[in-house]
Amino acid sequence: MLLLVACQQNDLFDDTISSIEIHKYDELGASDDIITTIKDEDLIDDITTELETARTVLTSDLDIPGPDYWLIFKRDDETVQELGYYTKVKNFNNCKGRYIDFEGDGTHYCATTKISIDGEDS
Repeated sequence: MLLLVACQQNDLFDDTISSIEIHKYDELGASDDIITTIKDEDLIDDITTELETARTVLTSDLDIPGPDYWLIFKRDDETVQELGYYTKVKNFNNCKGRYIDFEGDGTHYCATTKISIDGEDS
């Protein structure tokens, strides 16, 4: 008997990500001002790999706080994906993670890779 186990695949990134812009997020949404940009290939790879393989849950039926930051994943100048980021790990529907599709379908990713943001206790 042959047993095949498939890895979770979220298909968030069709392209290689070259940078991640970080914006502050508040009740009005993401600010236009870029706080910082991540260009470290190893960190980008860690984040995108974990997100691609993370277990996910929907939060659309929950009343949850907005994220602390807004991440814009880019390939050169093209936006590939946008996700919210919590500085503290959040547990929504039994899924501990920092990343959420807050303005989309409410998908919360059980991904905890931490991003150090200047001036924040992350």
